Amino acid sequence: MMRYLQLARLPQVVVAAWPFIRELKELHARALKPLRAEPDAEARILAEAALIVAEQQTALVPALRVLDRLKVAGEGQKPARKAASVFRRSPQEPGVTVKKRGTSVTLEFSDAMAEAPLPASLDLFLTQRFGKR
Repeated sequence: MMRYLQLARLPQVVVAAWPFIRELKELHARALKPLRAEPDAEARILAEAALIVAEQQTALVPALRVLDRLKVAGEGQKPARKAASVFRRSPQEPGVTVKKRGTSVTLEFSDAMAEAPLPASLDLFLTQRFGKR
C-alpha cells in the first residue's frame, strides 16, 4: 500500500510525461523518489518532464525512454575526472605520471626513461606531496 502512495505523490507534469497512463508503474515512482528529494534535482526532473510532454504531442516517447530521461535529469551532471599530474624537470623530458584512485596513488613512467630524469621527477612529486625535503 505504501508503495502506491509514491505513485500518487508524483507531480502531474511527471505523470503526463508517460505516453499512456497505464505504462506508469509504482516501480517508476520508487526509482524517482530519491532523486526528487533534492530541490534542485526535482526542478530538473520537472523541467525534463515538461520537455517530454511537449515531445509527446508530435511523437510518442517510449515509457522506458521517459524514465531514463527523468533519471538522468535528476542525477545531474557528473563531476569531471581530475586529469593525471605529470612531474618532470623540463617540458621536453618524459616525466612521472601520478594517478589517484580512491586512497591509492599510482606512479607511472616509461620503461625507456633515462636514469637522470627519473629521480628528479620523483623528487618533484615528493616535494609537492610531503613538503620540503
